[in-house]
Amino acid sequence: MKVLKGIAIGLFVLAVPVFLVTTNVRWAFNEPRLYEYSIDRYGASARPEIARGELVRAARETIAYFNSPQEFLEVRVRIMGVERDLFNEREVAHMKDVKAMVRGVYLWQAVSLLYIVGFVFVRYLVDRRRILNILARVLLWGSLFTLALFFVVGVAFLVSFNSLWLLFHILSFSNTLWALDPQKDYLIIMFPGPFWFDAVMLVAGATILEAVLLGGIAWGYLAWQKRRAKGKASPQKG
Repeated sequence: MKVLKGIAIGLFVLAVPVFLVTTNVRWAFNEPRLYEYSIDRYGASARPEIARGELVRAARETIAYFNSPQEFLEVRVRIMGVERDLFNEREVAHMKDVKAMVRGVYLWQAVSLLYIVGFVFVRYLVDRRRILNILARVLLWGSLFTLALFFVVGVAFLVSFNSLWLLFHILSFSNTLWALDPQKDYLIIMFPGPFWFDAVMLVAGATILEAVLLGGIAWGYLAWQKRRAKGKASPQKG
């Protein structure tokens, strides 16, 4: 029984960073302002052959594609006054792979959330009088684990982002469709490497902030409970 309890707690601790990361990644993939930031910050909007409004519309259609049953991304824009497909066959094929990865993120978010809710529900049924104390402890452990994990990963990404970003693509995709031409392929023109560094740092920063907030609340509750217990245990003077 103790072994099962330990496994359940360990899985909860692991579920905390999984849920936080997948939630933030899901937000990033669905946040139009992040796409517009890349278009403006890294020069795509300054290209003379295509209007900024067309690129912004393309970005919004890409977001819609991630959340639709559509198999392939189809975006038509006006380039040099002529309406045509924005992305070529290689880019479209790569976006199909990206969509599968994004859907995987959605799945892991749902699985981690279901586990967290299920853990809390079962613990409530078993020991409802101590549920807040138990939840505070496992949340604190999960938050600390998240911070430790992101310290290691964050340092690694800051030191060698390009190499790790390349490794991520090699491990995540079964092909090299992601190797695009920054001079002519609009997918990488709109979202170049430096943008992905910014996006990764944004997701990491949000996750760290959330972990600190959750850990702080959990620690504060446990500290309050400890002071309360000491107060009750102190002898009354009279």
